Amino acid sequence: MKSLSALCKGKYKIELDESYKFLSSDDKKKMKIWMERIACIGGGHISYYTDKIMQLWSPRPKNVFFVHKTLNDFENTTHNLLDGEAELFFPIKHFLEVCRLAQARIKRQVSPERREQLIAAGKKGKQFVKGEPMMSRAVRLALDKEKHPKPTISKRK
Repeated sequence: MKSLSALCKGKYKIELDESYKFLSSDDKKKMKIWMERIACIGGGHISYYTDKIMQLWSPRPKNVFFVHKTLNDFENTTHNLLDGEAELFFPIKHFLEVCRLAQARIKRQVSPERREQLIAAGKKGKQFVKGEPMMSRAVRLALDKEKHPKPTISKRK
């Protein structure tokens, strides 16, 4: 079974389920593929349901019905209407088509030329240099205070 990033070839933004951070390290390795999901516009997401079936979940049933109606020509697609939300189950071979129809969020990618421009401008330097950790906001503020100390006001007599 392939991970979602391998299926979409790095085009879509992949996030992990909220419960992933509470798993033990052994369980994280086993369960990561089941915890991955692709966020869609409207609050929905696409994830694995079984080894061969994927699931589109949305809090807006209208979005799921639109995708199901468009995929009506394909076989093995079913939908469930829940209380104010809906699910669509489909085979993995229709994954890219469902991502397109459900408006999956596209991953932001910076071209190498733009990356060099940002590093040269100092706007996005640390996060694009390999091997160096990113500075936290607190560290950056502390360094800025050292460079630019706060002026003191002298009292007149």
